Amino acid sequence: MTQHVAMEYDAMKPILLTLMVFAALTLHSARAFSYSVTPPVYSRQRTLENLSQRSELIVHGRVTRLETRYAPPPAYLPSGRDIIVTDLEVTITDNFKGDPRLRSVSITVPGGCISDICFVTDLFPKFDRDEEVLLFLVPNGSGAWALSDPILGKMKGDHSQINEIKNLPSRKQTR
Repeated sequence: MTQHVAMEYDAMKPILLTLMVFAALTLHSARAFSYSVTPPVYSRQRTLENLSQRSELIVHGRVTRLETRYAPPPAYLPSGRDIIVTDLEVTITDNFKGDPRLRSVSITVPGGCISDICFVTDLFPKFDRDEEVLLFLVPNGSGAWALSDPILGKMKGDHSQINEIKNLPSRKQTR
């Protein structure tokens, strides 16, 4: 009986050794590579300047149309099932950068609800009908517009932000 147990122990040695090495490496690497990241602190002015430089169109307006539908996921999301997107139209009140002849812009953002099924994402803002917005936009490659930054590309259209945009040195109106 003892010989049988010794043989099983010998057979288990490589497995036990592998597990011990894996545990030691895991604990060691967790200590060796653990760190905390403090995000850089940006001033509001610097953020607006950066957005202004990256955007081809900066507009202030009101959301006049919202429609949700199913669509294939964008390239940066895993393929597979369609996702819910919201198509919206914004009637332009002020055009700070870009084609001054534009009277409205249409954009599509991931997220929304169809009946009782909702797709919610923290990466893109939610829009409401009649909401006043300030948008930083870039062409999306198919003749429409997209937010130049998924998180910061939409701001509430309050007057302090609009005045800040008007005073940015990087704002260039193309006529």
